[in-house]
Amino acid sequence: MMHSFPLLPLLLLPTLWSPAEPPALPSDPAGVYALLDRVALLPDANNPDRVEIEGAFCLAVGHGGDYYRSPVRGRLTFTASDKKDQSIAEWRDLAKVAGTGRIVAFGSRYEQHEHPPRVIVAGQAATEPAPYPLGWGIREVGTLDYGPVRELRLLPTPLSPLDANGPKASANRRPGRDVTFECKNCLADQKDLRYVFEVQVGDGERFASPPVEPGQGTTKWTTEMALQAGEKIVWRVHVLHLKAERTPVAEAMFVVGQAEAARK
Repeated sequence: MMHSFPLLPLLLLPTLWSPAEPPALPSDPAGVYALLDRVALLPDANNPDRVEIEGAFCLAVGHGGDYYRSPVRGRLTFTASDKKDQSIAEWRDLAKVAGTGRIVAFGSRYEQHEHPPRVIVAGQAATEPAPYPLGWGIREVGTLDYGPVRELRLLPTPLSPLDANGPKASANRRPGRDVTFECKNCLADQKDLRYVFEVQVGDGERFASPPVEPGQGTTKWTTEMALQAGEKIVWRVHVLHLKAERTPVAEAMFVVGQAEAARK
């Protein structure tokens, strides 16, 4: 059963302490902090033996401590542990949270140290699923102002990678058209932040937006681009936050198709 209380860092203190032996650093046992979009029990919901979880994830690094990687959007895949029924029960709890905007912690950094899970991002081939780490169950962390939770709350969601319906440039300019990049706003309070979009085109050219004020639910930035069929466009979006020194970056990509490149 899922517990609705914050997962606070567990302080691991040595039994004996002397000035020559400083106290241990705080340790957080959670293996994964996650903002979930979708949870699929496979091969079917009635008798699953593995799970695919889509969303944004901060993964624990190291057997101890409280270090987590910056959040990455993609998917995690797990097989059931030797306690299959308990694994499935937790997967069903995770499915109830998916799409709600609630952040949860699950897994165990100790168990994952031997079989670390990997976030599969868009365009990457699937990897062998890791054993599901039961750990201490699933815990909602709410608006806890703590490292990985804070970063998940500051992560935008790329939505629309391309809108080539804008007007084509005039004949005396390069053959460009308006392209709109859009993201779903992050969970943090919008009054203290601005969005910055960055684009890299196939030949390596990079350009970026000025700080953009948040829209209602989503934020957009339109710029002129010269699209070429088959060109890979990588774009990123992050927030500038008045009270945060570091904010995570969300990345997406698309390949320009013949129709998009030729559209007038």
